[in-house]
Amino acid sequence: SGTYALHGEVSWAGGALLALGALAGSQVGVWLLRRLPAPSLPWILIGFTLFVIVSQYLHVPTREGAVSLAPASCVLLILVGLCAGILSGLVGVGGGSVIVPGMELAVGAGDLIARGTSLLVMIPTGIAGTVTNLRHRMVDLRVGLIVGASAAATAPVGRLVATLVSPSVGAILFNIFLLSIIASTILKMRRKAGAQR
Repeated sequence: SGTYALHGEVSWAGGALLALGALAGSQVGVWLLRRLPAPSLPWILIGFTLFVIVSQYLHVPTREGAVSLAPASCVLLILVGLCAGILSGLVGVGGGSVIVPGMELAVGAGDLIARGTSLLVMIPTGIAGTVTNLRHRMVDLRVGLIVGASAAATAPVGRLVATLVSPSVGAILFNIFLLSIIASTILKMRRKAGAQR
């Protein structure tokens, strides 16, 4: 988020509202994670990912667009954050996948400010979810630190690429990434089912 912030592509007030919802949602997600049957989790991930792909076609992404802070928009930002937090705590994704299209659809944010704000919100949400999961011994700290450090190091490259492609091309690339998540999840489920036979 630092790279986006340096270019004025973060909504601090919008991020605070999103974080408010996301912090509450991540606790709900972790609570659900301990109670839902494990075989349902991949299907939740697939369903959520398909929903995000479809939502990308409900609007035309734009580069311009400030975050509206009208009362209704503030409520919508909190709800978007809540959904992102629940999915983040439940299946480990949800941050950017929910917040970016959510900000674009709900409050008319441009694609870059939505991405920058999403990355800002991931900091408190990730910490809160990790602390809760640590208490329940559901965290691999070593892997988490490696992935986190890699993501932080490559974020400036991601921001540069995002500025070089049009918002519509960015949405297509994002959907290709989401389809790869679905394919990977289905392959893992098939392998697991084959091993149990």
